[in-house]
Amino acid sequence: MNYDLDRNCKLAFPTNSMAECDAISAAAKNSSTDFNIYYVAAVDQAIGWTINAYGETWTAANGANSPVNHTAHEVGHLLGIINYESTNSLDVMLSYGDPSNPYRVIRHDWNIVNP
Repeated sequence: MNYDLDRNCKLAFPTNSMAECDAISAAAKNSSTDFNIYYVAAVDQAIGWTINAYGETWTAANGANSPVNHTAHEVGHLLGIINYESTNSLDVMLSYGDPSNPYRVIRHDWNIVNP
């Protein structure tokens, strides 16, 4: 589907413009689910992002850590870890891309999602 409205071959970060994210949502969102995760080739900022009010995540394959790791990180945001980014390199909620970062959930994250 065509979402690259500015033709830069990257999904625009939502604070720059929601138009490209909205194009994906309009074409692909499944409203019968709680959350939707979209994979794109590249994004113009970060590795991807989650908008909790939409129940949606956009993630790219061009980041430092694996798509599996980044998907797990963004699902953490969808499940309620909204204003928290970790500095612990063993935490899936690590605040930056790191190829050695595992996709493991530490107790702190588990307790946020399961109070």
